[in-house]
Amino acid sequence: MSADPTPSPFDPSTFQNLVNDFYVSRRALGKLIDTPTPHKISNSIPIFQVASAAWVVCDYVLTLEQEIKFVWVRCHVLRSGMQVFNVDQLKPWGVAKALFLWTRYAGLSILLLSVASSIAPGPVPLVYAICEFIYYFGGWGGMVTMATVSTIMVLRIYAMYVGSKRVAITLGILLVLYVAAEGSIFHFASDAPWLPPVEYLSLNLNPCFTGTSMQLSMGLWIARLAMDSILLGFAGFKSVQQYRQGWSCGIVELLIRDNILAFICILCVQVLNLTLEAVARPQATLAGIGFAIATDVLVGTRLLLHTREATSYTDDTDSIQLSELGARPAIVLTDLSDISVADHVGNLPRLELISEEADEDAHAYDDFTPVEESGTAKALLFMKANELV
Repeated sequence: MSADPTPSPFDPSTFQNLVNDFYVSRRALGKLIDTPTPHKISNSIPIFQVASAAWVVCDYVLTLEQEIKFVWVRCHVLRSGMQVFNVDQLKPWGVAKALFLWTRYAGLSILLLSVASSIAPGPVPLVYAICEFIYYFGGWGGMVTMATVSTIMVLRIYAMYVGSKRVAITLGILLVLYVAAEGSIFHFASDAPWLPPVEYLSLNLNPCFTGTSMQLSMGLWIARLAMDSILLGFAGFKSVQQYRQGWSCGIVELLIRDNILAFICILCVQVLNLTLEAVARPQATLAGIGFAIATDVLVGTRLLLHTREATSYTDDTDSIQLSELGARPAIVLTDLSDISVADHVGNLPRLELISEEADEDAHAYDDFTPVEESGTAKALLFMKANELV
């Protein structure tokens, strides 16, 4: 009686058995390693929170010089002969500065509060006033920060479309609906029990408010994901349109590039939070909150700084000669007939007096006063001296 032949390695049944064994082993290994146990979640939350705070602080240090230059200080340049004096003044307050102040500093404060509550040893006795502050400033403040960043993005999309009324109305309606949806969802999906539930006490966490409905909590990230996807569609359509026409405007190119990168970054974070929210363990949502706030702070401040930098030449005052403030009469160019051009003038920079050139060239031009010499245009711009009196 002959023994059964050994199955060939190329036998289909043998290959199928190996595949089945591989999948069974992988599922078992996945259950052993990837299961989000409460202990693993409790250990990962502080790491996520500290990493997000370090990300924001590092970016703050890198952009502090830009912030001072383009948000807070206006530099006046005074010239007298060969001497140059820089006079710094605080820039006036406006909507852009208010948005920047809230996004960067209030957002950073909310993030640090979230980090402190996650790394503090617990459980500790919770005080009503502290929990109330965390709930309204940390919770609702985070919602306001999200709405602020969305407002910044809407304004930049509006600028990309050069003030189109249809785009303005559409984006305005979308923004109002989004803010109303986010506020309503957070109101009904969060609770302030002042006493942490048992599952949080077992993880040594100190939350002052928790989600009452996982489905409603997921709605926060779904609404944000939908809003950002729509705005990304607006930016993508404009980028394709601009690409076909050629990149003729630098500011539009900047807006498109920044918006698309910002949307992609925020979309990735929202997908992360939505994935964590879908995990059965409700504590896992705390791991993504820090990066959600950090992304809003970084993206919002970067967008505002880039816009201010690109348009800073319109905000800064022109260079002023000290001679204009005293003996020399002020020059006001109100009529184009007062200006005569020698040679060819093309794309001249802003006008400013150059007193040393006036002294050197007075013998050559008699009753003409040189106003500016452009190295790029190779031209001189003059004004009659007798018309300045």
